[in-house]
Amino acid sequence: MNIDIVYQLKDFVDSSVDTVLFPVKTKNRINIGSYSIKETKGIFTIKCYKSKSIVAQTYTKAAAIAIAKSLSKNKNGITPNIIELDKVAGKHRNDCVFYRYTLKKTKNQLTRETTMYRFEISHQKQQEAIDKIKQYIL
Repeated sequence: MNIDIVYQLKDFVDSSVDTVLFPVKTKNRINIGSYSIKETKGIFTIKCYKSKSIVAQTYTKAAAIAIAKSLSKNKNGITPNIIELDKVAGKHRNDCVFYRYTLKKTKNQLTRETTMYRFEISHQKQQEAIDKIKQYIL
């Protein structure tokens, strides 16, 4: 059985893998194909080297990598899906910041319990959106 796995791994390594689609991190940028990702003030900007224009801006690094990778593969149709999921993740991230602040400052037990429940829901929805985005990367 181990011999089969070794042969499968050898076949995978020997197959033609497009190395252009692998992310390369240099200083404060991530390069994928002809696209560059840079974080500025919590926003990830995807820029195309060929057209020298900003393609998209995202709230999460996963969405930025997914968009750059899909554009490098010429799959332009899934970019709006990724951007929509990123907006959902960004919204719930902001909600979590608000709920954390409320939990820290409130003294009312009922408000604390309600806010904690809302925080858990937002955190879960944020993670679900990020998990869906990560599926586009693979």
